[in-house]
Amino acid sequence: MDIFLALFTYFAYVFIIAAYTAKFILYLRLPVHLRWELFTATDGGNSGHGHLNPEGLKRLVSWSNTKWSRNLWSFVKEYLWFPSYLSHGRVYWLVLYIAHVGFIGLILFQFTCITMAVGNVLWDNQPLLAPEPEVGILIAVRITLGVLSFATGIFGNIGLFLYRINNRNLRLYTPPLTFIGYCLTIAISTSGFILWLTSDPRFSQYVYFFVGLIKLQPIEVSNLLGLFILLNAFHLVYLPFTPGFHYITRAFAFFGLRWDVRPNVRGGNLEKKISRIMKEKLTWSAPHIKPGQTWEEAAKDRR
Repeated sequence: MDIFLALFTYFAYVFIIAAYTAKFILYLRLPVHLRWELFTATDGGNSGHGHLNPEGLKRLVSWSNTKWSRNLWSFVKEYLWFPSYLSHGRVYWLVLYIAHVGFIGLILFQFTCITMAVGNVLWDNQPLLAPEPEVGILIAVRITLGVLSFATGIFGNIGLFLYRINNRNLRLYTPPLTFIGYCLTIAISTSGFILWLTSDPRFSQYVYFFVGLIKLQPIEVSNLLGLFILLNAFHLVYLPFTPGFHYITRAFAFFGLRWDVRPNVRGGNLEKKISRIMKEKLTWSAPHIKPGQTWEEAAKDRR
């Protein structure tokens, strides 16, 4: 069992890193987002996409500078407070917020445990066994993160499950994988909570499991700890198939779409990117679109 848990945990971490890296590269390579309301043809050009004249560029840069600090605060606030969800309903926002605290707490808990395991290997057991105050603080942080993430994970995901089941609009547009994710997180949090209450109050054995992984010497664990490890590894494999990547893509949405005010100057990189896209053929048809047209031809077509 210890060999299986070790191999599955190795696989899970390699898998999620590879999958998220592939997704990140995919998003970076997506076509540039066209902002027609900003990049208008103010210089009378007829290239299928507009350029800003010097005066328009000056106004745009000035507007961008004055909005930067406000936009950055809006971005941080969205991560910390979810105001867009709050506008849709306070009950839904509350359970969603609790569940997200549990998710972030679980990530920080795992990171803390792995970091202390690395310290254990590098400094010959000192980070786990030495009585220094700094080590005691790290252990306290580890325990706090674990208990907080488990408690909020249980209540938040139960709340989301029940809210989506009882709300017809949300239920119709919620894929089964989402409900499976709620159940998986509840199972992880419950097993972790029981582990803390019964056999590993400082999560030391869980840290030692990672020590064994780093040393390539898998250790034997209890059935309950084994279940907790198995569920966490399965959760890592499951995450790339969910919208969980939105923690990263939200940055693309804010800075690459909503606040992308890069000026389209003649001969610049943005013009070259747009020109390449405008030469691609349309993959859809409509009464006002001729079959086989490129984006540039469709933009110039006055029909």
